[in-house]
Amino acid sequence: MILITGGSGYLGCHIAGALLGKGRAVRILDVQTSPFIPPKAHFIKADMRDAEAVDKAVKGAEAVIHLAFIQSLSRRPLREKWEVNVGGTEIVLKAALNHKVRRLVNASTIELYGAQPPAPCTEEAPRDHPVGWYGRHKLHVERLLLKYLQKGLESTSLRMPGVCGPGSYNHGPMLDIMDRIIAHKPVPMAGNGNIPASLAHYRDVADAFLLALDSPNAPGEAFNIATRAPAAHKSLLLAMKRAVRSRSPLIPASRGLTRIAVTAAVFAGLSNVPDHQVDYAFHPMHISIEKAARLLGYDPSHSAEDCARDQILGYAEHRDFVRERNRTY
Repeated sequence: MILITGGSGYLGCHIAGALLGKGRAVRILDVQTSPFIPPKAHFIKADMRDAEAVDKAVKGAEAVIHLAFIQSLSRRPLREKWEVNVGGTEIVLKAALNHKVRRLVNASTIELYGAQPPAPCTEEAPRDHPVGWYGRHKLHVERLLLKYLQKGLESTSLRMPGVCGPGSYNHGPMLDIMDRIIAHKPVPMAGNGNIPASLAHYRDVADAFLLALDSPNAPGEAFNIATRAPAAHKSLLLAMKRAVRSRSPLIPASRGLTRIAVTAAVFAGLSNVPDHQVDYAFHPMHISIEKAARLLGYDPSHSAEDCARDQILGYAEHRDFVRERNRTY
């Protein structure tokens, strides 16, 4: 049986479905349920800060996929974010070690590499300036994994950019852009639209987690997981437009104008996008997956444009659910 912490999130539900499709039993630990949870998955409602509940959930698990984490644009207090992300993760690690779990696969992020990573960005890129509190928390968790690896708990981390798929809810600004595309309204575009960006498709990510669960090359390692190649921002927006037959014009926006607009929106309470996200949008993002391909056999079948297409189609189908979950996140 595989335990998925945070498994009622959109990514966890898709990973659960992939595991069940391979004939593996799945248990999900999360604070809330979701209509995307596969019926055959066993759901346990609990907070991972509850050590007793976590211990019961981990008991009997062959492996753990650790997804539970407060995401980067959450409105929750910073103290709660640390208590959940770092404190809760250590509770999971202690339980996994105590119950002799064979392996733990951790969901990490490319935000460890900072807002202006090298291109292409490999796993050896500097991690001394992670992006915001979210990047810092993820970096701390990876260090915790190394500590528990020395104690005997096999683990690996998968570092991902934005994961696109039905039910994705945590990035409010992207939801706003998709609303504008669906409504045929003008859409701002970073610079002239030629800045490349790496994404990840939820089906490819699910495959990567399954590979990391069983590969003899995974323990003690971290792997970038993304599409094989990035795509320009304009190409991604055009893919979204084609998917929903939108007539939205794309409007080039300078870095300075974008920063002013973001600052004004935050001041007015219309947005909670941190300032460093502007730098992120205007810097080339090319994530190398060579290591994952070589050691895990990771072979993504979706392009970055496929990611953009499926992102907006999934959003259009489940908009009310996604918007409500984003509002309360």
